[in-house]
Amino acid sequence: MDWNQRSNNNFTTSADGKKLVKFDFCNSIAIVPDRIEIIGKYAFFAANINDSWILQKVVLPESVRVIEENAFSDNKNLKEINIPDSVIEIQKDAFQECHKLKSIQLPEGLTSIEHGILAGCKSIQAINLPSSLVIIKEHGLFGLDKIIDLYVPEGVKEIGDCAFALNTLMESIYLPSTLMKIGTNIFDRCTSLRKIYVHPNCIEYRIYNDIILNRNGTEIICAIKNFRNRNITIPNGVKSINERAFAYSNIHTVNITCTVKSIWQCAFEACKDLKFVYIPDCVAFYGWGHFEYSAVEEIRLPNDMEEIPPSFLAYTNLKSIDFPVKIKDIKEGAFAGTPIKQLSLPRNTMLLGKHAFSRCKQLVDVNLNCGLKTISDGCFSECTALKTITIPESVEELGNNCFSLCYNLKEIHFRTDNPTKRLVDNLDLLRFYGIRPRIYVPIGCSSKFLKSGLPRYFEIVEE
Repeated sequence: MDWNQRSNNNFTTSADGKKLVKFDFCNSIAIVPDRIEIIGKYAFFAANINDSWILQKVVLPESVRVIEENAFSDNKNLKEINIPDSVIEIQKDAFQECHKLKSIQLPEGLTSIEHGILAGCKSIQAINLPSSLVIIKEHGLFGLDKIIDLYVPEGVKEIGDCAFALNTLMESIYLPSTLMKIGTNIFDRCTSLRKIYVHPNCIEYRIYNDIILNRNGTEIICAIKNFRNRNITIPNGVKSINERAFAYSNIHTVNITCTVKSIWQCAFEACKDLKFVYIPDCVAFYGWGHFEYSAVEEIRLPNDMEEIPPSFLAYTNLKSIDFPVKIKDIKEGAFAGTPIKQLSLPRNTMLLGKHAFSRCKQLVDVNLNCGLKTISDGCFSECTALKTITIPESVEELGNNCFSLCYNLKEIHFRTDNPTKRLVDNLDLLRFYGIRPRIYVPIGCSSKFLKSGLPRYFEIVEE
């Protein structure tokens, strides 16, 4: 029989009849013909809204061995599918956005769960993983909104980054003794997670107070998100807090012990109840966004800290900040969106990064240090309460849109008597926002500022 000509049964296959290329969306039930070994890429993909609601049930024959990527994706009314044990490979996003699929039996023989094979399958409440499984890849089982408990079987050696992310109702998970590698952020936004079980014979990892540590206890890999005791003390001996280890958790306080030497990016991101943080000396920060979107109101930084990382405390509730005296650089967006009212930089600071203090809408008092060299693009943009600012003589460059949307800015005081084009030229952009602050310059320097590019429509006052 020529399976390539089965248009009357709504299927298009490859010339040899072994690969199903396309289902034509005429029936609510699809019974795939025998001899098909491969369900091709996008074979049952719902290309439009009407198609996405037609298919409700799929019957696969025992001949199927491979389901290629996105094979069934976007079938929003698909409720039932059998996957025979003959299937040994299911490629990425195979059942993505099959919203009404309530259960699925992954076949014995499957060794790998690829990226997002069930992403957006919002109705699946339970899933049994096959004993043949060896690896759950990056985003392998993410976005399963109704999964409550998950058992990862013995034999699994590796769990990839964000493997269980966005499983918002998941309360518990069991990890096997065979586990050798855990990626970053595997429980991202699993806000209901309250219990992690790690097999006591696991060689690489162990559990301590619902925190996963490496076996020798020097690294925090990740933790639950819903702590019963919300006052967390980092165990003695821990040297590193890994990326997003506590992100989106409900912790209230954290005691970072003196053994900690490194904290990685987004480690405490979006901790909505974390208000106070004390960080001992000799802790180094790597990456960005360590406390971004958390509720931090007050923080003690290490005395030997030399730079503030990007987005470090952005969009927190920080009301004031005491900088360590060694701070040289404040990176991009470090304090963006915070309610700080006063800013006083230490004498060693040389760089304010892009948007470092943008959207600080309560900032009224800015004391920039002599020694500061660069104020980067958008540094104080949308600081709507800012009325006056003094630019030290050491500043060589004001970036684009430094004061954009600062509608109440009335005065800019320059202290240099040797202005450069990089210092004043970008002030021309203020005209597009209808902002015309009075410009104060040293006595006898008006002409120098105009020659350097200061727009002539500003009122210049010598002082």
